[in-house]
Parts: sequence; structure tokens; C-alpha cells
Amino acid sequence: MYPDIYSSYAINKVVLTPSYIPTVGKYGMSGVYKFKPGESNIALYDMSAVLVSNLENSNKQVFRISFYNEKEGPYITSPRGYGNYAYQVAISQNTMLSAGVALGFVSKQFSAPSATGIGNAFMPDANAGLSLQWKQFHSSIAMYQLFQSEGKAIDAKLKLNSYYQFYVNQVVVLNELWQLKPQVLLRVLPQVTNQWLGGISLGYKKQLEVASIYTQRRGVAFQAIVKIDNTYLPISISVLYNSGLLSQTPVWLNSMEIGVDYIN
Repeated sequence: MYPDIYSSYAINKVVLTPSYIPTVGKYGMSGVYKFKPGESNIALYDMSAVLVSNLENSNKQVFRISFYNEKEGPYITSPRGYGNYAYQVAISQNTMLSAGVALGFVSKQFSAPSATGIGNAFMPDANAGLSLQWKQFHSSIAMYQLFQSEGKAIDAKLKLNSYYQFYVNQVVVLNELWQLKPQVLLRVLPQVTNQWLGGISLGYKKQLEVASIYTQRRGVAFQAIVKIDNTYLPISISVLYNSGLLSQTPVWLNSMEIGVDYIN
């Protein structure tokens, strides 16, 4: 069992690594809902709440809870829940190193209307990661499903194979108004084909951002992010469309992703 990942991962970066720590703010919430219009039985959503504590010498620590669920048709769901702790150390004025761990559970639930079609597998899970920030460059490495737990629901044997994610992001400041953000995410998934996502976004005044993201075999996504810089409600709203352009698989074609990120 490997969880799916949505194209607008930049809205909720805890799906990239449990070592992620926001650069600004003391608390926040974020979430993404992915769906296919007209098919309510296929959906994915992820929600997180975070508390950031500023320590001495520019160090930080984060406490976070996250909940994730993927709905695969009318009778199959895969909920996940985690408690996450991360710590950031200032190595120099421009360099930050952070490490994080997450402990939780993964469940696979079958709820077909017949008596023989109901089952539930519950498995403990853990993730760990490291992140490095140097000026406007960010990179991370993470290992997921550390326990490699096994379970059974009805006649299905399930296993959480460990997998890895590598992420790189660079902010290129063009001038006082414009900036570029190229980024690449590689998912190393044992026993199945690895997956990579690559994208580039163009931002204006840190208030508007448009992006294009390519996911291997799945096609090209188009995203717009609007930041509402309100003193009482500073949020970012993302709308993303996963198109069939350059796609080699019918999974998630022509789907939408709505994301909200709040940090204060």
C-alpha cells in the first residue's frame, strides 16, 4: 500500500516530509481536497494543524497533527492519522537543518453492502525526514511507512512497504515584483514504478502565483494560488486542474484540487 499524492503538494508540505517547518508564523492549518467532477466516490483529502514554537538562536520546533484519506470507489477508503514533531537548528545565519518524525496509523476499510464485504485492517505506522534550507534553496529526504506493518481485511493481505521521497525547491528572485520557483519531487516506491513530479511557478508580489506541474505518466496540471494578506485571516487559496495532456494512464484525469493554507 502506497498513498497517492496530489499535484498541489506545495500547499501542505507535510506530505513531502515530516521535517517540514513553516518559515513564518506560529500556528496554522492547511488542507487539500482532490476529486473528479461528477464522481463523488473517487476523492482524496489531507488536513493538518500545526503549532510552531520559536526557540533561542533562531531554532524552532513544531507540533502537528495530520489526517489523510483516499476514497477508491463507493466501498473502499484508506484513512491515515499522525502526530508529528519536528525540530529546526540554525547552522548559520542563512542555513537551517530540521528533522522530524511522525507516528500514527493506516487503515484500509471495506464496506460493501453484503455481509462478506465488510472488513477493516488497522496498522501502526511511522515516518521520518530531514530538511535543509540554505537561503532560497530547500531540499528534503523522507522515509515513509517505517514499520512495514501488515494487516488483513476480508481476504486481502495488506503491507505498508517502506518508500522514500526526495524534494528540491529553489526560489529565484527576478526583481522586486516577480519570482520563479522550480521544484522536483521523486518518490521511490519499491516493487512498483517510481514516480516523479516536476513543476515551475511564476509569482507576482507574493500575492499571485501560477504554476504548471507534470506528474510522470499522469499528465500536466495547471495551478493558480491567490494569497489574501489579511491581518486577521492570512490565507492562500489554490485551485488546480489535472489535465490529460501528456498522460499515459486514465487515473485522476480531468480532476480538480482545491487547497487552503492558513498560517499566522
